[in-house]
Amino acid sequence: MSKLINRMQYFDQAKAFQHWQQQTISMRNSSIQNKDHSAKSIGHILQRLIKRRLASALNDMRMRTEKRNYKEKFLRRMLMHVGEYRKRFFFEKWANVVKCEQISADVNVSKSIIMPS
Repeated sequence: MSKLINRMQYFDQAKAFQHWQQQTISMRNSSIQNKDHSAKSIGHILQRLIKRRLASALNDMRMRTEKRNYKEKFLRRMLMHVGEYRKRFFFEKWANVVKCEQISADVNVSKSIIMPS
């Protein structure tokens, strides 16, 4: 009977040792997994921050380019408008002078018909 009790004690000790060994391995693995997960998590957070910062910088550059392009487009439109206005003004003035010359020619012709010299 004492042999059976000793065997049971050894069996319980072996089982307890095996349980302790498995728990130690499990804790070690979970510690490694936690480190990996935290490193991946930190890496993911940093990667997102870098992506946001890069997107923000690219957006700022795009906005600056659009502002510069807007200024250039505005100046180009203004120049075109002024050029069109000047051209229209010149040709309207020219047409007006031509009309005045035509009227004066008609008046002079009609004067010479009415009053011969």
